[in-house]
Amino acid sequence: MTRLRLASVNVNGIRAAFRKGMGDWLATRDVDVLALQEVRASSDDLAGLLGDEWDIVHDPATAKGRAGVAIASRHSAHVHRVALGADDFDSAGRWLEADYEIGGTTVTVVSTYVHSGEVDTPKQDEKWKFLDAMTERLPKLREHNPLAVVVGDLNVGHDQRDIKNWKGNVKRAGFLPRERAYFSRFFGEQGAEVEGAD
Repeated sequence: MTRLRLASVNVNGIRAAFRKGMGDWLATRDVDVLALQEVRASSDDLAGLLGDEWDIVHDPATAKGRAGVAIASRHSAHVHRVALGADDFDSAGRWLEADYEIGGTTVTVVSTYVHSGEVDTPKQDEKWKFLDAMTERLPKLREHNPLAVVVGDLNVGHDQRDIKNWKGNVKRAGFLPRERAYFSRFFGEQGAEVEGAD
């Protein structure tokens, strides 16, 4: 079996991350596939910072300087997909899938940046739409390739072990029972009943 070393980093701006030493960090990690979130830069910026040894697929956000996801790999992507959800839903800069042939096996990598949300605001409504779109896409992704990995900045603490002050956060975006229920569905048995789902 071929080894695959994958790293996922919310860079909070790739140029700023490189100014703070990300290039040195990356040079010592022996990473095969690098998933990035909150890239906030152009494809040319990414290529200039990462260098020629990386094959880069990138989905910038619709609004310049916001979000943006990318996957850089030592292997060329055969196919990549960016659309998530209904045609009228703007998932740009938040969901990127790429298929890689590694040692004779196809591996699908997803870099995602889930909305942070804010209770009872349009930001939370966008997060619900995104989580609904993920719910629809994940079974199809499993059908496409059982060797698929979804990484990124998910902005949801699934259970009490994922957050230090869980009691103080149950009414805040990122730890709402309904948000956590989505992840119980993602991680649980397909079709199983989930508490807190509405």
